[in-house]
Amino acid sequence: MSYRRNRRMVKRNGFTLVEIIVAITVFATILTIIYSVFYTTVKARQTSGEVAEIYSRGINFLRNFSREIKCAYLTPVWHGGPRTTIFKSARDSVNGREMDIITFTHLCHQYVENKTLNQSDHEEVTYFWQRDPKTDVINLMKRIDSTMDNDPEKGGIVFVVLENVVEFRLTFFNGNDWVEDWQDSGTLPGAVHLYLVLKDKSGGEIPFETTIPVFRATVPPPGFQE
Repeated sequence: MSYRRNRRMVKRNGFTLVEIIVAITVFATILTIIYSVFYTTVKARQTSGEVAEIYSRGINFLRNFSREIKCAYLTPVWHGGPRTTIFKSARDSVNGREMDIITFTHLCHQYVENKTLNQSDHEEVTYFWQRDPKTDVINLMKRIDSTMDNDPEKGGIVFVVLENVVEFRLTFFNGNDWVEDWQDSGTLPGAVHLYLVLKDKSGGEIPFETTIPVFRATVPPPGFQE
């Protein structure tokens, strides 16, 4: 009797195969949910970090570009002789989006610690686009030349200033209206409006926008006080 009673108790206290399968299924479901939440959190953190980095690069570019535009200058009269200053732009497009080109001289050159270089406040700057042959992305390039010479459109060094640029659009205030390009006529615009779009790794677009007064312009734009 005692053996039969103990055998029945063992059967009563054990788990059936169906119960084990159900328990494993529930446990696997919980693990899947936990992993999904963890993966989503890590992915969101990584994406936010990438976006923050792009915002940082874009804001730093706007700060430096604005400083240069504010300090743009031209020599008063050419007299048909050699030129050392310039301010002109041209509208271009890439993949159906505006990608402008601008060349100008400014007086906000940051000195480099090098006694062998002849340096001044004068600097030639050109911004233009270039396609990366390896990645096929569009980069914004910058040419700088702090040497004053008779050809402000050539010379200096060229480097990538922004990667994966979707749009680099400039408009200029001529005293009455905003125009799409600025001819090399020996005058400065009253202000420059910049619309910049950068692309993140997921293909999303991050826009930046600013309006910059030109301090040495003869006609400042409405709403700006120097």
